[in-house]
Amino acid sequence: EFRHIECIDEIIDYAAGTDGNPVVGIPIDEGSWYYPKKGHEYWPSYLSLLRSEPPLGKGFPKKAVKSVDTATNRIMSHIFDPNEPSHQTSYGLVVGYVQSGKTANFTALIAKAADSGYDLFVVLSGMFNDLRQQTQMRLDRELTGVSNGSDEPHVEREQFSRKWNKVT
Repeated sequence: EFRHIECIDEIIDYAAGTDGNPVVGIPIDEGSWYYPKKGHEYWPSYLSLLRSEPPLGKGFPKKAVKSVDTATNRIMSHIFDPNEPSHQTSYGLVVGYVQSGKTANFTALIAKAADSGYDLFVVLSGMFNDLRQQTQMRLDRELTGVSNGSDEPHVEREQFSRKWNKVT
């Protein structure tokens, strides 16, 4: 019924993710306040983990790493700069298919936000303890550097000047 719209095929390709670009429901915002800066430690560490080959890293393909970086930069441009004096509220929701990169994306977002001055993160993950524990262990390894004694890839906690405190 929408075939009369001139660019409907382009819209369908974009919505289906078949136009060559990933489906990301984040509007582009010109003039973002967020840029990685010297002294940032969590995002560079997580980025290195994503890029490094196993067994020390995750070995993500370059295209996947670029997608995570681009999407999280766009999200950062839509939340307020915590170093500005005005108080604002931002909300977000991560939705996706199983094994679609949700955890990688929100981990990257938390890393960038922590580097920028945010100091509290609440992650609600799963209705069941096994899913929640799986997410907690992954955040511990890939964001805070707590490897829980496993040989799985993890960031180097010792390099962080500010340590993570978690409440579960």
